[in-house]
Amino acid sequence: MNGYAGKILRLNLTDRKVGTIPTSQYQHWLGGHGMGSAIFFDLVKDKTIDGLDPTNVVTMMTSPLSGTLVPAASGRTEVQGIGVQSYPIGWFTRSNLGGRFSGMLKFAGWDGVVIQGKADKPAWIDIRDGDVQIRDCAPLSLWGTETWDCQEIIWEEVAAGGKYGDWNSPSGKEGGKTTQRPAVVAIGPAGENQSRLACLIHDASNAAGQGGFGAVFGSKNLKAISVIGTVQVEINDPKMLIATRLWQKENYAFHLAHLKETWGSFRFQSPPAPIILWAKGRPKIDQRAQACMGCHSGCRARYKDARGNEASCISSVFYWIKWDVSNAKSAGSEPSLTAEEVVKIVTDKMVPFQGDLDMLDFSEKNIYSEHMAKMVSWHRYYTRFWKQSMLFCDVRWPDFVNIHRPDNIGSTGIAEPKYVKAVTGKDFSFREGIDLGLKIWNLDHAIWTLQGRHRDMVHFVDNVYEKRPLFPADVPNAYMPGKEDGKWDYYGYSRRTLDKDKFDEFKTRFYRLQGWDESSGYPNRSTLESLELDYVADELDRNNKIGKE
Repeated sequence: MNGYAGKILRLNLTDRKVGTIPTSQYQHWLGGHGMGSAIFFDLVKDKTIDGLDPTNVVTMMTSPLSGTLVPAASGRTEVQGIGVQSYPIGWFTRSNLGGRFSGMLKFAGWDGVVIQGKADKPAWIDIRDGDVQIRDCAPLSLWGTETWDCQEIIWEEVAAGGKYGDWNSPSGKEGGKTTQRPAVVAIGPAGENQSRLACLIHDASNAAGQGGFGAVFGSKNLKAISVIGTVQVEINDPKMLIATRLWQKENYAFHLAHLKETWGSFRFQSPPAPIILWAKGRPKIDQRAQACMGCHSGCRARYKDARGNEASCISSVFYWIKWDVSNAKSAGSEPSLTAEEVVKIVTDKMVPFQGDLDMLDFSEKNIYSEHMAKMVSWHRYYTRFWKQSMLFCDVRWPDFVNIHRPDNIGSTGIAEPKYVKAVTGKDFSFREGIDLGLKIWNLDHAIWTLQGRHRDMVHFVDNVYEKRPLFPADVPNAYMPGKEDGKWDYYGYSRRTLDKDKFDEFKTRFYRLQGWDESSGYPNRSTLESLELDYVADELDRNNKIGKE
């Protein structure tokens, strides 16, 4: 199938061995998170180990869309393994970063990187097309450097002192040449000292910040991974890919006529639409947008005086169903659409639960209902596949509500399968993606169960249940749809606290919907077998962690 390099790089730092895994072995997961979870399940025999244990496996996976022209899906990398940010149990977890790394991996001929073991001394990985070396940090004095300094040293080393724009042959062979510098993921002193908050940093502001994977790299004596490639990603139908981008631009894109609308409305609309973070007080000629590889939109900025070093708080932004609604309501202005209009548009796309408007009713009477259990479930399935396996960007997708169309209906559910077909040649529906997301979600849950997770452990921190505001009074309230006294509107629910007993009842509804044991939260064999996860059920059974049906 097109869109794949055909092999995954497997690194054993303990033995300093470089190997490969055929992508075909895991290709039925299609990419990213699904592949990463499956590889982790197969390679980590004891799921109860600590994240700093050398036998912990870290995967850094691409998708078939990486390195292509699919808008806001070309440059993201999915990172997985046992994290260390939570304590005392470091759960199997994920993070994600943008930039150039995943695209460059594909250009070097790799669909992902699997990292095992621990180096006997600080090391870094040097990938130049098919040539891969595990190199010591000492000759370049990399250990102890900040992430930016580390990357600059590696750029200089790999480019052999050349200037930007010069052509070079990274592997030293004739044929493959590029003007690019390598894409480097590095840790700083925090990671080296195994701080549980340490991140993986790529370029200036691309961070895998969740899970503490910087500390996991540090525990493996791994300072950085550098990759540069000169091959191309094979596209099944390049004409269809360009036509799909043009179709989306024509039917869903931002237009200059909307420039004076609210920041939220302007910012959040569908691909292709620009995001430009202008700095107040500076001439616009001295600043421009900066984006991840292949992205149509710049959510970061570059300035003539280099202030900010391309970094911005965008790394910590999360997406809302309708950001401009909440933003407009908080500012006292009128939302673009009524709450009922938004709820109708969004729930119509939430297959297989489509049409259940109460999934987006965040009122007190509905927050613990089966409708809300469906909403949480759909979110898990959609994100596990379309966001984390196909690697569509969190900031730019999904495109639910689009104010640039007369009907305000966005492209999500239509656009994603079009891009998959253009790149891979595979007819793969939006619903099939949700179903595969369900399978991935069950695989992840099985891993957590093998780690020791039980229903009784699933709860929020105490302050979520305390009868006091979660946010200071000067923090604007976030408005969400709700149906109060039979009327849909936007209500300020962000200051609400939860009832612990009612949340416990919600868990029962949620587990029943998932097909899991309601008393323990363990997966049931029948559910796993219906998802062709018999081997997962077998391992749970051997560890006395299977649900009682």
